[in-house]
Order: sequence, then structure tokens, then C-alpha cells
Amino acid sequence: IRLLVESRSSEARDLLDSCADAVDDLLEAQLARAMRSVPQSISDTQTRARVYQLNHATTQLLTQGQPREALTLAIEAYELAGQHLTQDAHPFRVSLYNLAAARWRAHEYDVAGSLFSRLLALVRGEMTPDPELLTATLNGLGLIRLEEGDYSSAETLLDEARHLMQKAGLHGRPDYAEVLGNLAEVYRERQ
Repeated sequence: IRLLVESRSSEARDLLDSCADAVDDLLEAQLARAMRSVPQSISDTQTRARVYQLNHATTQLLTQGQPREALTLAIEAYELAGQHLTQDAHPFRVSLYNLAAARWRAHEYDVAGSLFSRLLALVRGEMTPDPELLTATLNGLGLIRLEEGDYSSAETLLDEARHLMQKAGLHGRPDYAEVLGNLAEVYRERQ
């Protein structure tokens, strides 16, 4: 400031530039130290590909009636996705769904219910939720509530899944028939 007051603006500018350079050097050195301390991770593309493979294998095992084997892969997919992807990434959410489904098939209803509830909150928080993931999650949570004997909640969740599937044009799919079958089970249990 003294240099500016004394009308020595070029000297003031030179001094300011050298201070800025020193700050830049300091920040670059701090950033370099911070980057060295972060463990190297696999790329986003590699992570997504591996999570996709694990999710696919999990789904196949669940379809084949092998919940314990599926659970091992579902845990691996979920942990990998959780370490390297954000919660809004589709592979993360599919991993969470598969983990919940595997826990349900392994009769771990409390854990499965918590996972389905967490996923439902994430999916409902989106501007435009994935209708397939949303309805599958509603169906899964509805099945948990049915298993727990909470028929009112089960009916609400399953009916919402049915309605959303109709609205999204998914009513011709096998999943729609499954939701209807689950609703029918709720009505049978209520009698």
C-alpha cells in the first residue's frame, strides 16, 4: 500500500505478483502432498464394469435360488460401488437393491428392510426416478412388510408399485404380474 501511496505502482504490481506466485507455489505444494496421501483407486469406468459384472452374477444366482452365494457377490459389489462411486450412480443403486434382495432371500428381513428403505429414499429423492428401480424397490419393501405381517404398509407399497408400473407402461412385464401376485397375497392374508 505504501508503494501505491508513493505512486510507485509498477513496484507495487511486481511485489503483488511475486506474493501471488509464492501463494500459488505454496498451494501447489500442499495439493501435491494431499494427492500423494490419497490411495490410488481404479478408474470410474473399471469400477462400473466390475460392479456391473458382480451385479449380473448376483442376479443370476438369485434367479437360480442360491441366496448365500448371491449374498457374497452382492456384498462385494456394494462395497466396491460404495468406495468408488457416488450414491446417485446407477451401479451403486443396483448394488444396494441386489444386496437388499439377497438379504431378503437369505431370510434376513430386518437388514433387507433397512436396505430397501434406504434405497427407496435415494430413488424418491431423484428429479426423475428410474421407474424400474423404484417399482422393484417398492415391491421388495412390500414383501418385507408382508413377511412382517404389516399388511397395511405392504398393500400401500405394492399398490404404489402397481400404479407406477401402469403409468410407466410397464404393465406388460413379468414384474407387473409379480406385483399383482404379491398384492393378492396381502389380500389373502388379511382375510
